[in-house]
Amino acid sequence: MSTPEATDQLMAKLAAQSGQAVQPWPLCRRLCLAALVSLGGVALLAASLLGVRPDFMASLATTRQIFKIGAVLALALGALTLALAAARPERGRPVIQALLPGLVLLLLGAALDPSGSLWGRGPTSPLFCLGAILGLALLPFVLIFITLRHEAPARPGYAGGAAGLLAGLLSALGYTIACRADSGLFVAVWYGLAILLVTLAGTVLGRRLLAW
Repeated sequence: MSTPEATDQLMAKLAAQSGQAVQPWPLCRRLCLAALVSLGGVALLAASLLGVRPDFMASLATTRQIFKIGAVLALALGALTLALAAARPERGRPVIQALLPGLVLLLLGAALDPSGSLWGRGPTSPLFCLGAILGLALLPFVLIFITLRHEAPARPGYAGGAAGLLAGLLSALGYTIACRADSGLFVAVWYGLAILLVTLAGTVLGRRLLAW
C-alpha cells in the first residue's frame, strides 16, 4: 500500500514529465499579475457601471472605511497565499492561518461599529451588494482559473475554492470604490455571503476544471 509521501512524489514526477512542473516564482508572478489585472478591471467596471461614490476620497479617512478596505485587502492577500499553495502538486499543509489577519480586522470592524446597520435601501441594499460582487467576480474568476489551469494541484476542489475565494475578495475590494455601505456588520455579513458563494462555485468547478 503506497504511503502519502510516495503518492505525492509520484504526482510531482508526473507533473514534471508532462511539462507541468510547478515553479513557485513563475507561478507567483503569473498569479499576482492575474490578481492585479483583475482588481483593476473590477474597479474600472464598478466605476463605469455603478459609478464612484461621491465621497470616496473623504471616506478613506473614516474608521469604518479603513476597516472595510483593510479587512478585504488582508483577506485577499491571504487568499492569494492559499491559491499559491493549492496549485502545487505536493500535498502540503493548508495555510488557512493566512486568512486570520483579515478575519480579525473584519470582526473588529463589525464589533467596533456603533451603527450596527445590517440593512439598507437602493444602492446600499443587501441584494444590490450581493448582485454587484457576484457579477464583478466573473472577471477575476476566469483569469485566476486560467492561471491555475496550467498548474498541477493535488486537490482540484481545494484549489478551485481558493481561486473562488480570491476572485470574490478581489471583486469585493474593487467594488468598494462604488459601495456606499460602510457598516462593519453589513460588510461582514453581506460581503461575506457573496464571497462565500463565489468560493463554493470555485470549489465545485475546480473539481472538474483543475483536475489533471
